[in-house]
Amino acid sequence: MNYLRLRRAVLAVLFVLLPGVAGLMKVMGQGSVPEGAINGMYSIAEGQQVYFSQGNLQYIGSAGNGDENNTGAYWKFAEHQWDYLGYNGQGSDSKTVDRDLFGWGTSGYNHGANCYQPWSISSTYSDYYAYGNSGYNLFDQSGQADWGYNAISNGGNQENSGWRTLTRDEWDYVFNTRTMVNGGPRYTVGRRVEGVLGVIVYPDNYTGSAVSSDLTAEGWAEYEAAGCVFLPAAGYRDGTSVNFVGSGGYYWSASYYNSDYAYDAGFGGSSLHTDNDSGRCYGQSVRLVRPAQNCFFTINATPNPAEGGAVSGSGAY
Repeated sequence: MNYLRLRRAVLAVLFVLLPGVAGLMKVMGQGSVPEGAINGMYSIAEGQQVYFSQGNLQYIGSAGNGDENNTGAYWKFAEHQWDYLGYNGQGSDSKTVDRDLFGWGTSGYNHGANCYQPWSISSTYSDYYAYGNSGYNLFDQSGQADWGYNAISNGGNQENSGWRTLTRDEWDYVFNTRTMVNGGPRYTVGRRVEGVLGVIVYPDNYTGSAVSSDLTAEGWAEYEAAGCVFLPAAGYRDGTSVNFVGSGGYYWSASYYNSDYAYDAGFGGSSLHTDNDSGRCYGQSVRLVRPAQNCFFTINATPNPAEGGAVSGSGAY
């Protein structure tokens, strides 16, 4: 897997040294937020953090010319976290329909599944075997069964740049295990943002209270700036039928459950389940993440004359 390529970041460092101590110091800092990501950091396992994408993944089929590979179509993240496409023709297998509900592993890469294109709507579970094998996860083999392998137009527009789908265990860690600053909330189910029902997820360093009422776009802006994620209830597709739009959300994981099903994180009303599993043929939402890496920054530090004085410096990593 390719991890986040850190861009050069400007780090401000403030330390306290003993009197007379000077020289090189190696300190830890955070790389810049990748294009297309929300700036909050979320632990997915001990010592591992990610950024969530700015919105659900969308395939813009209407930009294609309808040929075998629908040349000209592209992938993008929704402009707003609450956006979803809903009942817009996603129940058809038309290549030129925009869609955000996908069968498991339908990344568009011919990785070995019978159904690998984003417009695939077959109801046969075995058509969606990652790499042609019922026992493979999306992240196995080449990784091309994962939607994140694609170049995403507003997510850096580079193939295999580090975007990926969370595993079942990682979804569970985000919602049920990670340690929050001051013991704050991890998530809130059943809130509306700009009229859309969904789940609000709080970043690791969130120090505020749980959202207790519905929010307008203006009200949500404050939470998004703090790194909060909103997962809209975009429904799901079963064959040609799109269901529960606006009342239920089902987000694929990269982990298979058995020969017919794969894991997802699902919610509706006031309940949320990270051990949910759905038929691989179901069309469901995809919310990608990208690894966040700490970098080490070497500075040439000189203490202030006063005992215990502040130390400032600059350098490069």
